[in-house]
Amino acid sequence: FVILCVWGFFGSVMRQCEREADLASAEIIGTPLPLIAALEKLAFINGKTRKVYSWHHGSISQRIATVEQFVANPIAGQHFHAKLRRMRIFFAILTIVAIVIQVFW
Repeated sequence: FVILCVWGFFGSVMRQCEREADLASAEIIGTPLPLIAALEKLAFINGKTRKVYSWHHGSISQRIATVEQFVANPIAGQHFHAKLRRMRIFFAILTIVAIVIQVFW
């Protein structure tokens, strides 16, 4: 059960945060091209194809497609940032509640 939770839930959260970091780098630089070049180089150096899936990063092709999609549609990128902001707030509240329960239970 713990392995499934870590792999399924935590892995999903990690992939979403990775996508947000990719998007933020493209927004800060103003173009996704340096990020895409770096990801392509990473795939080449590792000797893996772009399609190899990682449970905590996803595949390089997925990451590139996602950042291209959000750069092409800035509204979708803003919605993505907002979704992850709500997720971080939820986790912060959940952590505080868990700490309070541990201290006062």
